[in-house]
Amino acid sequence: MSNRRRILKVKNKFQDQMILEIILVSFIFINMLVILSFFAMDTIRDLFRLKFTLAVALACGELGGLIIVYLYTLKASHKIAGPVYMIERRLVEIAKGDLTVSLKLRKNDHFHDTADVLNTSVEQLRNKLLKVRGAAEALKETLPNNNASREALDSLFAALDEFKTERTSRSPAKSTEDVIDEVDDAADAVSS
Repeated sequence: MSNRRRILKVKNKFQDQMILEIILVSFIFINMLVILSFFAMDTIRDLFRLKFTLAVALACGELGGLIIVYLYTLKASHKIAGPVYMIERRLVEIAKGDLTVSLKLRKNDHFHDTADVLNTSVEQLRNKLLKVRGAAEALKETLPNNNASREALDSLFAALDEFKTERTSRSPAKSTEDVIDEVDDAADAVSS
């Protein structure tokens, strides 16, 4: 395993926040079980009834805790999985040649810094490609008009045309994904 990471914390802020949240939820859950057990012990004098009550309380507490931890983890993981899903979708669009994409995450999502890096990278790539197109246009004007140079330039322009660098007027003002993101934002605001 030569490619094994030696540094476990690569996203300090994100990892510290996740660790703290899991520790807090676990700590609160364990303390609630202990407090309920003490209340149960104070009210029951019979040892058999005490054991039975504690077993039922622990079983109910564990089931309730499992449901709470599941729901909390589901909500917390959505702040991770959602951005990862959107990053993957944007990367697929970029691979298809669309350099007009940008990634906008919800306010409470993780990986805003990654989204900024992706957006900056796409913008820089788009600008470099536009410079190449400009250089090709200038070359077109200066080269002699023979078949070999014309074919080479046509091939270059065909390759450049595979990239989308500007939004067309026919494209909608908001993409379907932008509308879905707005609906998700509204749903998050309602659930908070």
